[in-house]
Amino acid sequence: MTELSQPDENLFAIEQPTPPEGWINQLRISETTMRSLSLTSTEIEWPAVEHGLLTGGCALYVSADRTGHMREVWPGGCDNNELMTPLREMVRKWQLKTATVNGVPVQVEARLTFPVKTTLKSKSKTD
Repeated sequence: MTELSQPDENLFAIEQPTPPEGWINQLRISETTMRSLSLTSTEIEWPAVEHGLLTGGCALYVSADRTGHMREVWPGGCDNNELMTPLREMVRKWQLKTATVNGVPVQVEARLTFPVKTTLKSKSKTD
C-alpha cells in the first residue's frame, strides 16, 4: 500500500444518497416493548439442572434486525450459570414484529430479565 498524496475529490462524492427508508437505524427499547413485539411466546421453560440455585434470575442483552430476527443474544448474568446457554438458545429463536419509526423499519435492542424457577435433574441409581 502506498499513500495517496493527492486524492481526486470525486472519490469521496456521494452520487446518490441513500433515502431515509434505506438507512439502518438502531433504537434502544424497554423490556416491555421488546416483549410486546414478539410474535412467539416469551415464556421460558427452564430445563432441570445438575446443581446450583433453583430460583433467582437471569438477564440478556438482545438485538433484532429490521426484519424482526434476533441477531445478538448476549449473557447479562444468571444466578445459575448452567441456565445461561439454554436461555440464549431459546431467546435466539424469538421472532419479532418489525419495529418502525415514522414508518421506517429499525433495529432494536433491549436488556431482558427472566425469573428462574427450575428443578434438579433426577440422579440414576448407579450414580
